[in-house]
Formats: sequence, structure tokens, C-alpha cells
Amino acid sequence: VLAVRRVVFDKTGTVTTGALAATLLPGASALDERARRDLACLAHGSHHPKSLAVATWLGAVAPTLAAPREIAGKGVEAQIHGGRHRLGAPA
Repeated sequence: VLAVRRVVFDKTGTVTTGALAATLLPGASALDERARRDLACLAHGSHHPKSLAVATWLGAVAPTLAAPREIAGKGVEAQIHGGRHRLGAPA
């Protein structure tokens, strides 16, 4: 007899589907080319499944030349055009 000892929930879907896919990004159609490059910089700078989905959605957009840094549990940030830009948790 086999007994269940542990249940693991996969809230991002990366185990069950292999990857996330961005199908609707509110406000994304209003982004100009510079903003799309900035977003690409941040999305490509993270290993989080949601960031990878955004990077895939952006396709071949060439990222801004900036050095993003990933902050565990917070997201990713970079100094772009003289200001700090972030992609991640609102807090």
C-alpha cells in the first residue's frame, strides 16, 4: 500500500507546463520602443518564470544596455536613463 506523505503545489505552473506564457500584458500596447527596450532589459535580467514569460512575449526586442540585478523575492532592478527601474513585487 502506497501512502501519500507530501503534497507539493506548483503555483507558477513551471512543473506542470514547463513554462509560463504571457498572453495579455495590460498597457503593453501603449509602450513606445524605448520603454519596450527598458522592459526587455529587466525581463532578460531575471530567472523568474514570470520575467522569462515577459521576455519571450517581447521577442526580439533588443534590451537597453544596462546591468540589471536580481533581488531575491523582490524582482529585478537596473539604473536606466538616470533612474531606477524595477520589475517585480510592488513592495
